[in-house]
Amino acid sequence: MNTREAAKRWRCSEKTVREYCKTGMIPIAEKVNGKWYVPDEMRALPPVPLNRAIYLLSCIEDNKLPDVSRYWSEEKLLNSLLYLSDMRFIIGYEGHSSLEEAVKQCRVSKLGKKLIKSSTNGNEIEAGGDIGIKAGIESGFPSTVMALTGSAKVKRKD
Repeated sequence: MNTREAAKRWRCSEKTVREYCKTGMIPIAEKVNGKWYVPDEMRALPPVPLNRAIYLLSCIEDNKLPDVSRYWSEEKLLNSLLYLSDMRFIIGYEGHSSLEEAVKQCRVSKLGKKLIKSSTNGNEIEAGGDIGIKAGIESGFPSTVMALTGSAKVKRKD
């Protein structure tokens, strides 16, 4: 389906669908003649936005439990992990019943690392801290993209 059909099905804007395709949040999307196409198997919009996916991936990579309990239910977190697993951003997730188990068992895949890297302009991210998520680089400085308890620090590669 094209971005217009996907936007209608998912009840969001075409811009949102294109952005998800462009950033890699829908890795099965293909660009043909300058237009994005999403396979029909993709029945719903990803349950986690890019900045939260980056934060979860960073936490998993650092074997740290994400501190988002005030913002997400555990069910929403587990659905997000299931999506990340289905899209091959993480490996080792087998429908764990708790977030703690999932973080211990999962590993970030090469595709997940590529998503982190492309979203931070090649700079590494380190999860942890206590003042919001930081991801991305604008004019050489980390930019805050979302306020949550917990953080992701961008480390420059020189």
